[in-house]
Amino acid sequence: MQNLSFKHLVVEFFRYYYYLTIDVMVTKLMLTGIGLFLMASARSSIRLKTKLKSQSSQRRTITHIWKMINFILIQDKTNIIQMKG
Repeated sequence: MQNLSFKHLVVEFFRYYYYLTIDVMVTKLMLTGIGLFLMASARSSIRLKTKLKSQSSQRRTITHIWKMINFILIQDKTNIIQMKG
């Protein structure tokens, strides 16, 4: 076993401590980055779902209006045919 001086032990401790501190900081930054990415993707997913729901709702409304117009036109045609016949 080596004969380690106090100075050498202190230097080794701080070297280890700062490596550990840097590792912890990098890990925190990575986790923060991953968290921010997940939040951003969740927000865009929610926006996309909302947009798709809105478009779907608009399509349903337009389809419903179109069906009503066709129904009214068909009723008018049958009324005209009945009046002629």
